[in-house]
Amino acid sequence: MTALIACAISFVIARGLAVIPTLPEYDRNVNVEVQKGEVARLKCLVASSDATVKWIKEPNLLISINMHVVSPLKRRMVIQKPLASEWNLLINHVRESDTGYYTCRNGDLVVSRVQLRLLELPTFLDTSEDVIADENESLRLWCNATGYPTPIVTWYERTPSQSPDDVVNTGVVGRMLAIQTGSHGSDDAYICNASNSIGSVTKEIRVRVKSGPVIQTCDSSQVMLHGDNAILKLWCNATGTPSPILRWYLGASYQYGKSQQGLHLLGEGNLLQTTVSRYDDAVFVCEATNIHGVATREIRITAKPPSDSNNIQSGMPPLSQDCLPMNSRPTDCQDVKRLGCTTSGIYIIYPAGTDGFRVRCDQDTSGGGWTVFQRRFDGDVDFYQKWASYQVGFGDLESEFWLGNQQIYMISSQGWYELRVDLTDAKGHAWFATYNVFRVSDAEKKYRLFVDGYNGNAGNNFKFNSGNMFSTVDQDNDNVQATDFSSVLKGAWWYGETNESNLNARYNSSLRTERIFWKGIADDGQSSVVLTEMKMRKWVDKRNIYTGFP
Repeated sequence: MTALIACAISFVIARGLAVIPTLPEYDRNVNVEVQKGEVARLKCLVASSDATVKWIKEPNLLISINMHVVSPLKRRMVIQKPLASEWNLLINHVRESDTGYYTCRNGDLVVSRVQLRLLELPTFLDTSEDVIADENESLRLWCNATGYPTPIVTWYERTPSQSPDDVVNTGVVGRMLAIQTGSHGSDDAYICNASNSIGSVTKEIRVRVKSGPVIQTCDSSQVMLHGDNAILKLWCNATGTPSPILRWYLGASYQYGKSQQGLHLLGEGNLLQTTVSRYDDAVFVCEATNIHGVATREIRITAKPPSDSNNIQSGMPPLSQDCLPMNSRPTDCQDVKRLGCTTSGIYIIYPAGTDGFRVRCDQDTSGGGWTVFQRRFDGDVDFYQKWASYQVGFGDLESEFWLGNQQIYMISSQGWYELRVDLTDAKGHAWFATYNVFRVSDAEKKYRLFVDGYNGNAGNNFKFNSGNMFSTVDQDNDNVQATDFSSVLKGAWWYGETNESNLNARYNSSLRTERIFWKGIADDGQSSVVLTEMKMRKWVDKRNIYTGFP
């Protein structure tokens, strides 16, 4: 708002009459709000032609006299006169120290008074930290935020099964949230959101209920051979609140809390690397403990010579069928799990149009139900095979193997399948990539691959292979005339113009271009990928039906 000002009263005597000019109205107090670093424009309107206009920052810092800025901040301040009656103060690159009240004066007469305020993104002053609580305990979570305009605090809730963006509004607005914890082992997240017109910030507070250890996965792999000995790598993952401590033991039998003959503590942590005889059986025990209990899992290592089978179905690995109902015919490993078999092992499945064949089921990883079609961990099986071998499969389901392109096609064509790729490097780091959509076409189409919908920490490298046909050393289907990638990279894969993965290459080859490869993992030329598993699982959620297959 502006008003015309007369800075002084003058008397004009004309023909014996005294003329007194009308005094203009002053501006009311106004607010100017800008973000830090922006330009603030403080307006002042003085109509008098002989005015002495001053800007003062309260309480008494003189900024300018008429057009001359005298403040120490004059490099950032300037008087702007778009019209003869305007005496606007411009402050460039506004700082926190610039905030406050400014008065524009004509002489000693106040023309306008302006408050300069900074708009601020919300920030948290203090919040609750993550909580470990008892079952059904009453708690109060708090979240104090500052900013301008004053932020509004809203609370949301997310359960572990929900994605990070899938949250529920609790209906509570304010800095305090009262909750009651769930049952034994529950793990919930409460999100405090502080927002104003400038933006918002969030803080996640985890509320976990005390629980004893639960071992989720336990497995082993042979890293390398040294004469009659093998370097064995074992890993175990466990959950619990608080987080359990993992210990490894070697012995013929084990019972927590009792000293037993032959029992030997090997180390602590979720990963153990040790040396064992290639020809002796061994039992390793992973023990997970916290203040609420203990859990154990055995890993039995059975000595056996490397597989020399050329057909994966020609051997007779032990079956785990006792848990299946009589005369049942599961179509994949998820079907096996649905019928009551929750232990990883070898099963016979019956995809449509087949008499059944053996597969390895992973019932431990990410909820189980995975049909494994590729497994490598020690290099005992040569994967530089020809088309016929890759078509029917080779190796040993108890060791390293390729299930067979025809089997992969028959399983993946039954419905909507997802893919998971698990990788471990020589340093013990674990990586994974999942694809929501996975399918392999039939032999006539050269087992063309289709994947989509990546998630994981390994990198979306398989996307470059989607749409490609399968190639082997004796059948080049990579559609790149200048190069036979199967011969160059010493593997069999869905090669194309861009190849950022090659999981069927030679195991631990001394040549970097010929070894197992997944871009971004162990590709420094010094280390290598030592474990790979590829597995598929039918979608559980049928709400999202994908129709994008070629």
